[in-house]
Amino acid sequence: MKHITMKKKTTRFITFLIFISTNLCLNAESYFIKLQSHEGLLNTQEKVKVEIERYYSNSRIHFSRAFKVLADDGLDLIFIVELPSETSNELLRNIAIINGVEYIEKVPVYRFFYTPNDYNSSLMWHLDKIDATSAWNINIGSSSVVIGLIDDGMDTMHSDLQPTVWHNSNEIKGNNIDDDNNGYIDDYFGWDAADSDNDPSVVSSNNLTHGTHCAGIIGAETDNNNGISSIGFGVKIMPVKVGRVGVNYLINAYSGVEYAIVNGANVISMSWGAGPRSYSSTYQILFNVAYKKYSLCCCGWK
Repeated sequence: MKHITMKKKTTRFITFLIFISTNLCLNAESYFIKLQSHEGLLNTQEKVKVEIERYYSNSRIHFSRAFKVLADDGLDLIFIVELPSETSNELLRNIAIINGVEYIEKVPVYRFFYTPNDYNSSLMWHLDKIDATSAWNINIGSSSVVIGLIDDGMDTMHSDLQPTVWHNSNEIKGNNIDDDNNGYIDDYFGWDAADSDNDPSVVSSNNLTHGTHCAGIIGAETDNNNGISSIGFGVKIMPVKVGRVGVNYLINAYSGVEYAIVNGANVISMSWGAGPRSYSSTYQILFNVAYKKYSLCCCGWK
């Protein structure tokens, strides 16, 4: 009888720990923290951990690299840490003044622009608005131009989009090997940064339609008596998924932008919405690196 009572108490205690851990996880927010140098890096991280644990004794702080591949301009010194959502400004100030820390900032929350479900794309008023017919007389796009589409995914089997999908020609599809050593396994069709896998495709039935809509405007197959005309027909679209079903904000958008840069996208499309205080030093460094590598970052911003 005593053994059963102890077993019940142990079970309750473990359940309590799981409950607490789950709540800490659910109420956590992500922060970028940039360190100043590789010299003394572990020591600086330890100082940050000690400072956080002074405020939250039950916290278990883990530093993970924000960028998987890129190291330019100090991107390899930027880490992600999870802090409780009620983290005080005082703690953030104390972390920021630790010797070896350059800055700490909350990872911005970006959202996709709203697209009405009754939008009639067949009207194609936007092409007249930008005088597309005149542009087409100069150039109708080229398959050598790759557009990195950082969005909620793309219907890669859509009849008007399938011919435009970029393929990583240096990767062998489905062999579970990173053939081109770019840091991503089997990324033949692009990348899903939200779920860290190699399938960025979506279907309209799961309500992830924003990226497909944008892809159509950018580069839907044109002159084929099907669907719509696009401004840049002839280009290739590199789908990079940063959306997830039932979530109205972007997940790991910075990782998605990194993927497009690493894999040579000429233009990076980021049709995102954000609040007035969404500026991020980390994203600015990332965009600067893109520029240096001849990638043009285009945003829809509000």
